[in-house]
Amino acid sequence: MTTTRYDHSADLLPHGLLLIAGSGVCFNTHLTRDDDGCLADIYDPRSDMVKRTVTMSACRFRHTSSVIQIDHSIKVLLAGGYDGASRVPHDNSLTQWARHYCWWMQN
Repeated sequence: MTTTRYDHSADLLPHGLLLIAGSGVCFNTHLTRDDDGCLADIYDPRSDMVKRTVTMSACRFRHTSSVIQIDHSIKVLLAGGYDGASRVPHDNSLTQWARHYCWWMQN
């Protein structure tokens, strides 16, 4: 990996690559776009190489992730978790996440 990580997610993509996203920091330390919690890597087990991919739109750790494939389009949805200072907010009246969701899309 391009950085040390914990409380991250790892998803096996249909074409054999592994997407590794997010990372924890000390509690009560709000994550910023410069922190490891905003980073994502792609690992190719065939070549044993890791490369940094796009920076996530919302930093997080202890989140969940799901691979979604529709036709030939592959996406990974990251939801929930913590930003270092608080849990990612959820509005129960709307039954949806109020903010802080991420999509990763295959290029």
